[in-house]
Amino acid sequence: MMTGIPRIGKVYLTLAAALLALPTASQAKPPGGGGTTSGSTTGSAVTTTSAGDYAATKFTANKDDAHGIVVQSSGKIVVTGTQNEGQSSQNGVVIRYNADFTPDTTFGSNGGSLAIPLGGALGSTAAAIAEDHSGRLVVVGSTTDAYGKPTKYIKNTMIARVKATGGMDTTWDGDGVKHADLSAGHSDTATSIAIDAAGNYVVGGEIDDASNNAQFSVVRYLSTTGAIDPAFNGGHAKAITIPGGSSQVNAIRVDSLGRIIAVGSCNGIVSEVAFCIARLSAAGVPDPTFVGGPGTTNPTTGVVRYQAGSLDAYGLAVDASGNYVVTGNIADGTLKSYLARFSGVDGSLDTSLGGTGIVKLDLGDGAGVRNGVSAIEYEAATGDYVLAGWAGAAPNATMFIAKYNVALDQLDPSYHTVGVVNFQLPGSSYNGANALAVDATGVYVTGFTDAPLANLKINFGTAFEAN
Repeated sequence: MMTGIPRIGKVYLTLAAALLALPTASQAKPPGGGGTTSGSTTGSAVTTTSAGDYAATKFTANKDDAHGIVVQSSGKIVVTGTQNEGQSSQNGVVIRYNADFTPDTTFGSNGGSLAIPLGGALGSTAAAIAEDHSGRLVVVGSTTDAYGKPTKYIKNTMIARVKATGGMDTTWDGDGVKHADLSAGHSDTATSIAIDAAGNYVVGGEIDDASNNAQFSVVRYLSTTGAIDPAFNGGHAKAITIPGGSSQVNAIRVDSLGRIIAVGSCNGIVSEVAFCIARLSAAGVPDPTFVGGPGTTNPTTGVVRYQAGSLDAYGLAVDASGNYVVTGNIADGTLKSYLARFSGVDGSLDTSLGGTGIVKLDLGDGAGVRNGVSAIEYEAATGDYVLAGWAGAAPNATMFIAKYNVALDQLDPSYHTVGVVNFQLPGSSYNGANALAVDATGVYVTGFTDAPLANLKINFGTAFEAN
């Protein structure tokens, strides 16, 4: 599996997780104060510190990982990640918080959390979460089951389903966890999930080929049976080989026409990292009309590649005009954030964004501070783009939320004056956002924090910022 260029948002979010709420738009300082509530989970104490606008949760004595967030219609906040009790003892975990960021003790059985027995002799990872049309929570990730080639682990895709009440959904593959070996003898993983109009689960990730090169992977599972949809690629996962080396889907969406859009890392020329965006029909066929235009290449059917030095892509949104908006980080002297927008017609860069179709953004809390976007959401009420990510480097880093005003074609000057707010939890110095959710009340992020624990372990953390 390719690693791409170094970035805090991806590297350290695999070590930690934090749940936190940001200040209102009229405030210029991060949240503070709060009390502590406790529960227990399998093999570990669960400790949550909350303050009405944020929470930080510790599951284990090791470093826990947060990767996904959903805000339910009830206003409750659900976060998923991995609780680490050692390489061979890792479980996925789902925790639900009330609107005031206290743990929802009606959910699960351990202080508002539910451990998901992912399996995997050498560890497991929960990577993303979505709420389906029936209110169930669907978690995707991977299990590490055996060694393959020298220095190569064998990983397999995992899809777990949790009932709205907080128990494993045993109608899903018998125990609530489905293990899917999509590439016998080689690795396959799930990194992202979208729910289509029919309520089925569209999952992005990677599948290794016979030479152990990672390929873009897309697969659709029926929500009724858990089987791969026979109407999708003949009932098989679709692997897309992109010339140049390894590639991996990092984010996935379904557009209004039912087409599947996937974006992620791919190798470009001169061994530099590029990003690729792929479009497939609802039947799983790469779209031959998705060819790109000036400033991009079309390395294989249905795939557009963009490269300008080394850059990587982690976030994807579809706006009301049907355009595809990609975010991540780019090496430009130092590491910076960027936005790129592609036409939903043919995949060409939409030059009405920044004059070229791509804008570089400095979202650190000081000049020259490394930063990168981990997630993006389209805010339908305003037509703007909401971004979340990290800025800085160990041992000092901040979470940020930024808003890009589409009409003005710039960071929104009405949002914290400069269009971005950087923050740290009280008592912390090392924070970052990995996932993002937007609803009618505001913006929620989840990621990592070293607060409030004196031993500086990285922990679940999530935050809210009012619109």
